[in-house]
Amino acid sequence: MSMTIVLSACAPAVRQSSSSASPGAPNPNGCYAFIFSDVSYAGERTVVNGPRRISSLATLPSPSGTWDGRIRSLQVGLSATLSLHAQPELSGATARFAAGTSVPRLDASLAGKVRSLNLECRP
Repeated sequence: MSMTIVLSACAPAVRQSSSSASPGAPNPNGCYAFIFSDVSYAGERTVVNGPRRISSLATLPSPSGTWDGRIRSLQVGLSATLSLHAQPELSGATARFAAGTSVPRLDASLAGKVRSLNLECRP
């Protein structure tokens, strides 16, 4: 007598963009930032591994287009510093976030207005 066992599972779809060398996986050295399209770490998410300078978030793909003007919350890795800028080429209104920072809601001056970013790594 032979027996066949069939297992199946369903998992919810995870919406994240493949914007870095290792999509969805943070740099193990702690130099990364998670960015989210909605407040409280909700909506679309991607990981940006550093060091990385993105002069225009219009070049960073997301499932629904690009990240240009869409960041509303973020988490910074333990070995990173993140600078967000309201204009391309790292200009305009700027906010800087230290290593280990979690921001569930960006300030109104930048929420949905970020056009470029710079992610620096510390040794």
